[in-house]
Amino acid sequence: SSGNKISKKSLYVTIFIVVLMVSSVIGFVAFSGQGENKIKADYEYNGFEFTKINNGWITKINSRDIYFDYLPEEVKDISYDNSKLSTQSKVYIAYDPSKENIDFVLSKLDNNIRLLGYNTNLACVKSENCPDIPVINCQDKDNIIFLKIDSKNSIYRDNGCIVIEGVDVIGLAKASDRFIYSISGVI
Repeated sequence: SSGNKISKKSLYVTIFIVVLMVSSVIGFVAFSGQGENKIKADYEYNGFEFTKINNGWITKINSRDIYFDYLPEEVKDISYDNSKLSTQSKVYIAYDPSKENIDFVLSKLDNNIRLLGYNTNLACVKSENCPDIPVINCQDKDNIIFLKIDSKNSIYRDNGCIVIEGVDVIGLAKASDRFIYSISGVI
């Protein structure tokens, strides 16, 4: 009978250990699942989940990771006349090379528009200081995005151009995020 006691005791110990292991696995899975959800959606807008990364945000649009500096909430009030780009022809992203340096905004917009499936090409609106890229204007061509630093943060059409205007580089970055949010259906 003493041998019986030991096996009963070891059975309880075994059951205890099994229960402990199972519950810790369940606990771990539940906990890490929570953590993932937290990481996944630092912010949600219109069904899109945003993850904080460095100083910006990433969301999936058409299963591609698109990077933004500003959340939809921060840019949705920028006026936009809903001009659309054609996916059929090349999109020119144009700027004035004699004005201030907007390389970061240019390359980010170019990259995001490409990720959304458009065929892009950088261009200048003036030949002065223009690197080896086309010089175009809003009268001659269509499907142009013109990044412009001027008097307001806004997006509007000027002949063949969709003008993305900012009062400064920050305003321009906000307006270009607003544009991407709009053409991709986030806003």
